[in-house]
Amino acid sequence: MILIVDSGSTKTDWLAIDTKTMEQLPFETIGFNPMIQTQSFIENEISFNNSLTKLGNKIQKVYFFGAGCSTEANNEKVKNALQSNFPIAQIFVDHDLNGAIIALCQGEPGIACILGTGSNSVYFDGSEQHKKVPSLGYILGDEGSGAYFGKQLLKDFLYLNLPPEIDDFLKNERFIKKDIILKKLYSEPNPNRYLASFGPVFSQFRQNPYIQKVLLEGFDTFFQIHILCFENYKTLPISFVGSIALNFRTELEIIAKKYDATIGNFVQKPIQAIAQYYLNKENA
Repeated sequence: MILIVDSGSTKTDWLAIDTKTMEQLPFETIGFNPMIQTQSFIENEISFNNSLTKLGNKIQKVYFFGAGCSTEANNEKVKNALQSNFPIAQIFVDHDLNGAIIALCQGEPGIACILGTGSNSVYFDGSEQHKKVPSLGYILGDEGSGAYFGKQLLKDFLYLNLPPEIDDFLKNERFIKKDIILKKLYSEPNPNRYLASFGPVFSQFRQNPYIQKVLLEGFDTFFQIHILCFENYKTLPISFVGSIALNFRTELEIIAKKYDATIGNFVQKPIQAIAQYYLNKENA
């Protein structure tokens, strides 16, 4: 069996495939990001999932694409955590952008983007990838992402700059206040996931002028930093994976039109396309 894994900071999709019968077993767990989490945390979270541990000695290859898997040290964390749970498997760990390239570009030139809990982009020329700007994470970067928008929302909440209806909703429905926010962000794990958890607020109040302003400005910043850096961006399809891109496609298209850019594909679950790519390689 082979195991395909597509991991963001909020959730991880797993797909175990029996290469003889072609039976597919999908699973979902929390997200993993070695920039924020330790090896032991990742290892333990996998081991707590009974569906995955039952496959431990059956998995022969693992292809893991994950947020934060952009350095040798981070990749080694994930590889070791996986190896502990799948002891006989060959483990391949790569950046989630490479998974996005497989799912979005399908071998053709294009710009592949991630807009979920975090954000990123890369130009694929049909054979190689070209990255212009680094991913700086939720503190310094992740423009246009769920964490980015959540941070803006909470700042405006604390600075008393929100429209009354959104302010009331956060107080009465989300039960947030200053001490809770600061504890979640500065004393508890996965603050980026907490920030991104406010994405549904943007959906619920989507037509509110404040929300529209924040969305359009955030996506404009994403384009300025992560798209316009590619000199040929106007000649390439710009495609997206991630919940923020899917939920706010209309606003993204407004900004794309502003910069005379062409929107390509929106893929909800890249894992199926990634799985097909590796099945083709296995059967070649």
